[in-house]
Amino acid sequence: MDRGLPAFDAELRPHRALSRKAVMALCLVLGAASLVLGLGFILNGAWPVMGFLGLDVLLVWIAWSARDRRVRQTFERITIFPRDVLVESHEPGAAPQTFRFDPYWLRVRLLGESESENRLVLSSHGRHVRIGDFLSAAERADFAAAMEQALARLKSGG
Repeated sequence: MDRGLPAFDAELRPHRALSRKAVMALCLVLGAASLVLGLGFILNGAWPVMGFLGLDVLLVWIAWSARDRRVRQTFERITIFPRDVLVESHEPGAAPQTFRFDPYWLRVRLLGESESENRLVLSSHGRHVRIGDFLSAAERADFAAAMEQALARLKSGG
């Protein structure tokens, strides 16, 4: 089915808290601190503690690697075509989910009691899907405004 050119195409991804270089620097600082502390324990005859101090650095690296892998595999793609809106959600360990909506009936709603806590919901004909849960409240508000503008342009024929 030929959908034509998209009027709007966006891919949402979670933030990556630290770059690989930053995590390496963190592990080096932790390793240096562990080494200094470990030398103190060795000088006091508690040499087995040294192994545990090195283990914490390894655990930090493993935890960060697992989280980073998960973040790289998580994304949502929202595409507005002249005849339909396609929402694709990809999460590791789960089958991709696809939702289709008619752009002329789609409502973009930002729900929440305050501007600091909100949810972005797309709905039409009794069906709804939350998107951008991993974005900040301000980013969700900006994204909702951009989607509404794209839908308005599509509806007006421009």
